[in-house]
Amino acid sequence: MPDKETAAYLFNDLENLQTRNLYFFPTSYKRSILYGQEDPTNQIMRTESLNALVSGKKSLIVSYPEAIAEKVVSREYVKKFADS
Repeated sequence: MPDKETAAYLFNDLENLQTRNLYFFPTSYKRSILYGQEDPTNQIMRTESLNALVSGKKSLIVSYPEAIAEKVVSREYVKKFADS
């Protein structure tokens, strides 16, 4: 979707239609309150969306450009530091 508000409305509409395997992929930050402040709820939703993508199951992910442009750490990087 073109922006966060439009994406949230679409996600809500699809959720009300009881769409299965539906995920919302937001930014990790609370930009409207304080630039750069992380939002744990958004981080959880991002993680759920990414897990759905790598699982290979058919999923519908609703997002917007700002969230998609945010970098994501690779699985290899996470494994490297998780094993330490």
